[in-house]
Amino acid sequence: MRQYVSRRVALEAACSRLASLNAPQLPLFRAVADYRIAVVGIYGADVRWPASALARLDLPTVVLIGADMDGPEPDPPPESWKCRNKLHAWARMAIVHGAAGEADHYRIAVAAAQRFQRLAFIECRSEHIEGWASLPWCLPPLVITPCDQAHPVATRPEAMH
Repeated sequence: MRQYVSRRVALEAACSRLASLNAPQLPLFRAVADYRIAVVGIYGADVRWPASALARLDLPTVVLIGADMDGPEPDPPPESWKCRNKLHAWARMAIVHGAAGEADHYRIAVAAAQRFQRLAFIECRSEHIEGWASLPWCLPPLVITPCDQAHPVATRPEAMH
């Protein structure tokens, strides 16, 4: 599923929603709304590399790999992602994010995108951190790991009622 949010009104609405949820991703999307960076999301292992979308951008850019989402296969291993080879060839810096999100993680991503111009930000489960980190990146990636347990944390069934 593709989602395009590029109009100022929609970006501001998204930021308001993220703020109301106290979402840690707010700094990333606030930077997009302020036209400091661009974000291109790839939310599935079968999604091809978005060459034409990236070619149209004239801002520092984050390619966000949404690998730790829910779904039939919520986090395929890195070798299953069609865009993997082009991603690491394109990126000048990578962040492999295998922990619960914190606002500072996304602030770091904004700063890295502004500094390096092309940032790969991979959201993954902790079991796939090493696979993503071991790709031949231009620079060694920043790896954000969980402090105390695997990510994501499974919710106990009784806690869902």
